[in-house]
Amino acid sequence: MLDSGSSLGFIMDNINRLLSGINILRIGGQIVHVHPFSVVDKTEADFFANELYEDLVLAGNLCLSNLEDFLIENNLWSEEDNKQLKELNDKIEQMKVDYYHGFVRASLREAIRKSIEHAEDIRNQLFTQKNAHADKTCEYIRDYHRAIFLLKRSSYIDGKLIDGDFNLFVLMSNYTKSLLLDAQLREAAKSPKWRSMWSALKGHHDIFHNHPSELTNEQLGLISWSRFYDNINESMDRPSQEIIDDDLALDGWCIVQQRKRKEDEKKQHAERLIPENMDHANEVFVIARNQQEVEEVHSLNDAGGRRIIEMTRRDLEKNKSMKEQDLTYNRQQMQMQANAARRKNG
Repeated sequence: MLDSGSSLGFIMDNINRLLSGINILRIGGQIVHVHPFSVVDKTEADFFANELYEDLVLAGNLCLSNLEDFLIENNLWSEEDNKQLKELNDKIEQMKVDYYHGFVRASLREAIRKSIEHAEDIRNQLFTQKNAHADKTCEYIRDYHRAIFLLKRSSYIDGKLIDGDFNLFVLMSNYTKSLLLDAQLREAAKSPKWRSMWSALKGHHDIFHNHPSELTNEQLGLISWSRFYDNINESMDRPSQEIIDDDLALDGWCIVQQRKRKEDEKKQHAERLIPENMDHANEVFVIARNQQEVEEVHSLNDAGGRRIIEMTRRDLEKNKSMKEQDLTYNRQQMQMQANAARRKNG
């Protein structure tokens, strides 16, 4: 683990690199500068890569859209694996919410963190298994050749473009390893050094050394994370700085906010289904046209309303058909009214 001093140096080295857009690689004793890809080169790379892709498809090669079927047919993947992957994603999302809610309790927080890491390890193993043969697809081959074309056009030694004898496979391997992970871009985006620079320069087009139309994927990622933290800091429900500094806690906070928004949207849509002049009615029956509208109308009920619905459902499951006064909820209400009347007259 990096200490605070080395971590700061690591972040600043990356920020300077990101500002320049240039990746510096040491390959076989030589220093290679990989410059941002130009729009012209990207245009040519797209053209030749798409031609290659069409040839591969016409030749009957495996496409990404058919990869899962190929894996299942060859017993390399299964529907059970898909189910497990989905369950893991849902589980990790909920654990992040639990981590956020339990943030003030250090012991609970640490236990949840370890559980998340364990679940993510399993998920990564499944992703690796599912993508083990992705390099055989037309899309992978297309993208690989596109990247090789761009590296060949953008890599320099001593200020001169690399020659045809340079090992492009080694160049590609070293370049790919040098790219920052998303977590590293996120760390850079929230660092005080970058935040102060971003706040001062984000309105200018020349924040990066290269032209805006030639921004690298790393630079675009840094911008995306920087705007993400802008939105967090400008939120009316802004979490504490401790939450913002902890990625898992902030992820949990974002999931909670997203769920609230979805719930509010459902309620707003369901309320539009209610006929006018029904605001003060005890019960309103709404015809739902599909399952989504059923769920949205159901969400308009408060806890008491949902309890009544559940009690009625159980009654009808047992008896199929009942008079309204015989429903459990109505019998309870009548009993409560009778008890209240006795107390009043007693």
